[in-house]
Amino acid sequence: MRVTPDQRFRTQLPGLRVRIKERPGPGEYRYLRFAWKKSGGSNVMLQLHANGNWGPLLGAEGPSYRYLAGQPRTDVKAVQISEDLPSEWVVVTRDLFADFGEFELDGIALTPGDGEAAWFDHIYLAREKSDLDHLPATTSVND
Repeated sequence: MRVTPDQRFRTQLPGLRVRIKERPGPGEYRYLRFAWKKSGGSNVMLQLHANGNWGPLLGAEGPSYRYLAGQPRTDVKAVQISEDLPSEWVVVTRDLFADFGEFELDGIALTPGDGEAAWFDHIYLAREKSDLDHLPATTSVND
């Protein structure tokens, strides 16, 4: 998906309301895999709508529910994936429980911020990290 600045989001994705747990049972998850790349600008973020809200502003308490590559933002907390912008496709796998603890995921924001655009591809949830081994490691997306 090609997303132009500022962002595209849904606080309530139909059918997404799922629990993120340390030891997930049926219908619960722990891991997230996605791919992204960015053209121009200073950063790119993938934000999770969790427990009915987005993560806190910079300096506030609580988990960030955000992943960022590029220059840090001065307004929100985020887990820094890389200091470099992903100019080519980069596949990211994260342990949601380790990053943010237990929560309920119900929405997502794809945030290129500034620059030309960001591209996001396969966004998967998995109970076990090994579940992701059966997914393609790269994409064959045409710009």
